[in-house]
Amino acid sequence: MNFKGEIAYKLSLQRYDFMKMVMYLISQGLLGEEVSKQLTPSEATSKN
Repeated sequence: MNFKGEIAYKLSLQRYDFMKMVMYLISQGLLGEEVSKQLTPSEATSKN
């Protein structure tokens, strides 16, 4: 595996782990509000 390929592979592994963690937290109900705030910043700022 060449150098760029190795970096891309590690990054994709990290992204997969990150998404897995995020999905786990959402399923636990811990990230629901925070994620929805980040996904809809325009709505959040208009409420304030």
